[in-house]
Amino acid sequence: MKKKKVQVNLFFDESGKKNDRPTIMGGLFIPQSLYNTDDFINFSSQLRNKKLKLHWNRYSGYQYQKENIIEVISTLMKYYTMFKFNVINYTKLL
Repeated sequence: MKKKKVQVNLFFDESGKKNDRPTIMGGLFIPQSLYNTDDFINFSSQLRNKKLKLHWNRYSGYQYQKENIIEVISTLMKYYTMFKFNVINYTKLL
């Protein structure tokens, strides 16, 4: 049986500079068919136009930022069976 090829988008980010904690790495694996939906096209547009930020390291309870976080997580959860998201926390050895 011939396997069907799936086009994917893979995103990667790392936090922590030098000795800053926490030091984490995250990867998001999204099939192209999902990435090309209206929800994800909208997210991409908002990110490019700096109307949406996915770096929440300075979240302080600001209502607009809270709404962005809820919107992103709620939208992602509609598609949770279609993508993979992994995060690891590690300690840098010097």
